[in-house]
Amino acid sequence: MKKANQDLRIISRTFKYKAKKRLLQPYKYHCGTWDEMNNLCHEAGGQLAKVDTDNFMYYLIQYIIENGLDHHHYWIGASDSEVEDDYRWLDGSKVKRGTPFWGYYNDEQQPTSGTDLNCVYMSHTNFFYFYNYDCEGSFPAICEQVN
Repeated sequence: MKKANQDLRIISRTFKYKAKKRLLQPYKYHCGTWDEMNNLCHEAGGQLAKVDTDNFMYYLIQYIIENGLDHHHYWIGASDSEVEDDYRWLDGSKVKRGTPFWGYYNDEQQPTSGTDLNCVYMSHTNFFYFYNYDCEGSFPAICEQVN
């Protein structure tokens, strides 16, 4: 995991100004389940990212696009694993609903109900809006360094 820690530091320097000192690492070369990727983030000194404001989301998406990282879905640190349809960030705070965060699927704004769709990813095929998905799916992740 030494390489992951180095990658986190390198990419963090370029992103932290716009992200208001939130140090991030998109892992486009590592894919795994939501839990596996959260563990990868922990090993690098972080956790799956908390994308909790529209301003932060804007700069994150801008960074992803400008750095050619926009061909992947990414796990982020939200799920409803504890209580169905009560999406929470890893720190326990509530995930905001609606626009501009959540995308639409079949004319229905996400998240949709379903006991097997418990983890949240940002979709590269729909402007990086949030979607709920099976936690056993395999995506790369965006990690955020924690203090």
